[in-house]
Amino acid sequence: MLEKYLEHRFRDSAMNVCQTQPLTKMKEDKMTIEFKNEAMRKKPIRTTRIIPIPLPLRDQTKKDLDSACKMGILEDMSGKKNHDLWLAPMIVVPKKDNSPRRVIDFSLLNKYCKR
Repeated sequence: MLEKYLEHRFRDSAMNVCQTQPLTKMKEDKMTIEFKNEAMRKKPIRTTRIIPIPLPLRDQTKKDLDSACKMGILEDMSGKKNHDLWLAPMIVVPKKDNSPRRVIDFSLLNKYCKR
C-alpha cells in the first residue's frame, strides 16, 4: 500500500519516466563553480580519464544516457569546443540486478575547486 501511495503522491515528479518530452525545469539561477587561482593561471587542466564500460553493460548504459539526454537531465557535450576540459569521468558498475549504475568521480575536479 505504501508503494502505491508514493507512486500516486509523486507521480508528477520523481516517478516520471516519460520519454516523449523533456522534464519541466526548475526556475533557479545556474550554479557556478569557482576555481582556485592557481588552477586558472596554468593552461587548462584535463580532469577526464577514459574508464572503459564493462561489455555486458554497454548497450543498457547507452540507452540510459540517451534517455537522460532526451529528458533534459543530461546534455551531450561531445561535439562542443573543449568538451573534455573540467569534466569528471563516469564509472559504470553493475547493481545487484545486473543493471548499470553510473557513478561520477569528482575527486580530480574537487582538487581545483574553492571550498
